[in-house]
Amino acid sequence: MRLKKGFITIIIATLFLQLFSGIQIAKAEENSEYINGDSIETETLDNGLELEVVEKTEDTVVVETEHIAGETEVFVEIDMDRETENINVSGEVINEEGQLVSQNYDVVVHDVEGDNFVATFIDIETEDIIDIDTTEMSASALPIVIVAAVARYGIKYAIKKYGKKAAKYAVSSRSYGKVLSSVSKLSANKRKHILASKHNWSKVTGNNWSDVSKVMSHVMRYGKESAYKSVRKKTLKMSGRTVTVTFKRANGKIYISNGWVK
Repeated sequence: MRLKKGFITIIIATLFLQLFSGIQIAKAEENSEYINGDSIETETLDNGLELEVVEKTEDTVVVETEHIAGETEVFVEIDMDRETENINVSGEVINEEGQLVSQNYDVVVHDVEGDNFVATFIDIETEDIIDIDTTEMSASALPIVIVAAVARYGIKYAIKKYGKKAAKYAVSSRSYGKVLSSVSKLSANKRKHILASKHNWSKVTGNNWSDVSKVMSHVMRYGKESAYKSVRKKTLKMSGRTVTVTFKRANGKIYISNGWVK
């Protein structure tokens, strides 16, 4: 955990101002070079950050970027499935002591408009869910500033090549993933309460815990977060209905309290 905090501090200190300073990606310089007969695309932004498309097939696009600050080196990779536009972002840093720290996120993009970027980052290791909105961020607000910043440009690349409509469709149509631990660990009494008929789960899925737990995990990953009474909630449109999951965060963990369909 201490190493991760060091990683976060380095990232925020060296890159936040560069990557969230309102620089227009439209001014980026695009180049193509050929290595062993293969075309390698690069984009150099006005902030000096260079994006390199290291793999582009019918199925996958992989974008890499690297930043060196003193004796600290930061490497970020964005891996996008071209059909579903599922995105994974991984970051590594080698600090001045030669220690390697890694972070890995699945990313769900909600909106990209101009320089604004709204997305949900799911930590692969801890399943922590963090919402990113670049219009509301500050240097100390969130621990994954650099990951979000670099992912923003990777997303813009994908949208520029394949269209914003496709990206939004992919978010709403992706299949259910693994049930989150914050859902699977709910007590029997809590599950019984959530499955009550008044919560209308049959409108979007089977009225059983196996199906409902998948839907709730889906909403926690891809839903929009907002305040709800004394807690928080995630909402997502599914089958013409709005699915809501309420929860709170404490000591770095998520505790789910309820869920329903309207």
